[in-house]
Amino acid sequence: MAAIPRPTTRFRRFASGIIRLAAGAAIAVPGCEMSVLRPNRTATRLAFAVQPANVSANHPITPAIEVTVLDDGGSTVPDLVGSVTVSLGANPADGKLSGSLTRALSSGRATFPDLTIDGDGSGYTLVASASGLFPATSSAFSVTCITNCWTAKAPMPTRRTFFGVGVVNGMLYAVGGLASGTRAATVEAYHAGTNSWIARAPLPTPRSGLAVAVLNGVLYAVGGRPSGADATGIVEAYDATTNTWATKAAMPTARSELGLGVTHGRLYAIGGIAQNFRDTAVVEAYDPGSDSWAAMTPMPTARSSFGTAVVNDVIYVFGGEGLISPSSAMEAYDPGSNAWTTKASMPTPRSGLGAASAGGFIYAVGGRSIGISSAVERYDPVSNTWAARAPLPTARVLLSIGILDGILYAIGGSTATVPFPGTNEAYQP
Repeated sequence: MAAIPRPTTRFRRFASGIIRLAAGAAIAVPGCEMSVLRPNRTATRLAFAVQPANVSANHPITPAIEVTVLDDGGSTVPDLVGSVTVSLGANPADGKLSGSLTRALSSGRATFPDLTIDGDGSGYTLVASASGLFPATSSAFSVTCITNCWTAKAPMPTRRTFFGVGVVNGMLYAVGGLASGTRAATVEAYHAGTNSWIARAPLPTPRSGLAVAVLNGVLYAVGGRPSGADATGIVEAYDATTNTWATKAAMPTARSELGLGVTHGRLYAIGGIAQNFRDTAVVEAYDPGSDSWAAMTPMPTARSSFGTAVVNDVIYVFGGEGLISPSSAMEAYDPGSNAWTTKASMPTPRSGLGAASAGGFIYAVGGRSIGISSAVERYDPVSNTWAARAPLPTARVLLSIGILDGILYAIGGSTATVPFPGTNEAYQP
């Protein structure tokens, strides 16, 4: 007679065959050989009891992921002691899984209430593992970018760093910069609706380290460093309607790596590196009506390669190159009173960062700290406080930030391994 498989109920064996009894029954019959086989409740594997679905980047996965411990028969084993760890399996967008990745078992289940993934994409999976058990892989799912998240966009055609950006007529213009070791005259415009770039009339004076801003629909390229020369005070203005450039009155203090803010109908050129290769605190204001410049109250802290942003007609400057290491200092300039005040320091000291304002907040993006940083921090001028936001997917320094329809675009710069990546990543606040 063939060997009897190990069941989860009890059996009686007769010479003529096997008769199944009710589970747990034990009947003694004269002349019969009785065998009792106990139920097998040994834990063998894991399974996802709650699968990931409807995942929003940088937000907790809901409903919370649950992993259960099963035996060979597919029943939960409630008394197993231990923990379960989850990790990313398929990772289509090089996303990062964060939260409490290891959780203790309770009644045969481990629940993960705070898991987040920072990159949007389709075809992600999670893998659950535990010592001595077969792992489990979740069903495939997608991660979408809704708020506080980044998505990759069409890269800038001419890869460069140390350039300026401005937005005119719903298009983001990348102007000048350093491309493959030479000062660039390149001007390229990005259209978010088509996720595409087009070439525009080149900058008359090729240069890097310039500042760019838009006033009254005109894009101004101010200062910078031309090829093989000291810093310049050149000012050139671009008319997007005619795709032409015109020369304007030169900035009195020639400099590069400066900040440029627009408020009260003027351009305010702040700080930077002067022709003596030292940081300056100079502030000069340009009036487009008279095509002239005027000296204003100097910045309290001389610096260069800092962030500049405007909220409610106040110009904020933060970070930049300090005497020894990157700075975290933040100062605000009120053109109405022509005075400066000290504000809360940026949590992560950085230079060469990108900066912009959106929705009444100021964003400090990337830069150089101890190394090249992916930090993104948001400043609230009302409460004078900073808060961390979703990090930049591609850590970069000397990048530029532009705003289109409330979305931040972090463009160009240099990574730790690629000097001119051309990367374009969009942040949804």
